[in-house]
Amino acid sequence: MKGKLGFFIFGLFVGAVLTVFAFIIYSVGIQKFLPSGGTEVVSTNNQSNQIDGLTLFDSDGATIPAVQLRVFQTLGSNYALAEIASEKVYDTVLYGNSVAALLVNDGDYSIYDDLRIDITGTKKVVQIGTYRYQTVDKQWKTVPVVKIK
Repeated sequence: MKGKLGFFIFGLFVGAVLTVFAFIIYSVGIQKFLPSGGTEVVSTNNQSNQIDGLTLFDSDGATIPAVQLRVFQTLGSNYALAEIASEKVYDTVLYGNSVAALLVNDGDYSIYDDLRIDITGTKKVVQIGTYRYQTVDKQWKTVPVVKIK
């Protein structure tokens, strides 16, 4: 009887240790897959409100299909990294196939984290350039620069 109880207690201990270990691995690893996790911009020059790595086109580019934008990181008062959702089911916006982009604001509204902008009526999202930046994970990413017109 003592052997079975000891084996049971040992099993509980090993299970608890493995659970804690799995939780740590999951919480560290999941940050690389979340839109806002691991995509913090390393270098910006917010004093002049210009951003390193920003390239603007001479004229407007393609219209990007969008139903809503969600800001996940602000970069000064006129720029923000945002997710562009292109699908909506009933009243639910689907961000599963979203695209990250740098949103440029001409002062039409205040930009803040988790801001959601609905693209309705005659509004459209237009690409006006590209933005290349380095994440905190030391990876380089290039995303479209967009403006709401």
